[in-house]
Amino acid sequence: AMLAGDDADLWKALVLTVVRRRFHSRSPEARADAKSEAEDEAALGDGERLIFYVAFVVILHLLREDGHHGLAAKAASVLCSLAPLAGGSRDTCTLLELAAYDALQSTGLNQQRAAHGHAAALAAAAIAFSSDAALQAHPPLLQLVEGAAATLDSDLQLVRAPASDAAASGGSLMSTLHTFVPHNDRGSSKGESHRKLAQ
Repeated sequence: AMLAGDDADLWKALVLTVVRRRFHSRSPEARADAKSEAEDEAALGDGERLIFYVAFVVILHLLREDGHHGLAAKAASVLCSLAPLAGGSRDTCTLLELAAYDALQSTGLNQQRAAHGHAAALAAAAIAFSSDAALQAHPPLLQLVEGAAATLDSDLQLVRAPASDAAASGGSLMSTLHTFVPHNDRGSSKGESHRKLAQ
């Protein structure tokens, strides 16, 4: 990402390379092509998922180091937008956790957890991120939170709708976001995992 510098074409190439296996190889157009089908079978597994996540983390790190890098911000936004399409709820929630961790790291709250314990850092993080201004300072996190909130609102509308409405709409299905969303009750709060505060 740092090698791309201010060259928009290099940033486009980076983002397209990252999302190709994650998105295009699973598209109906690619599946219609037997050759693409064979390539897709060869690429099954978590390799393309990991590349997607690592690219996002690298871009977040670049934004933290140089917050005014417009092309990195656009690349992060594109990856956030494509996450639900490329990998569904699982990718969206993973990017949400990675963006939350990055925001906590940049504000020193992960270090506070190490120094003062989980409960103190969790309370400080809840207070620090309760304002809209705090999320505005972390655009990828804000974009993911807003997208997840809209999806969960849509899910709640389906749950609350009368059964007759569900039948009339063709039986719309809920997302699986509630299954993958990071939450703080995973594992022990005494755990040393760097993910704990972000969850």
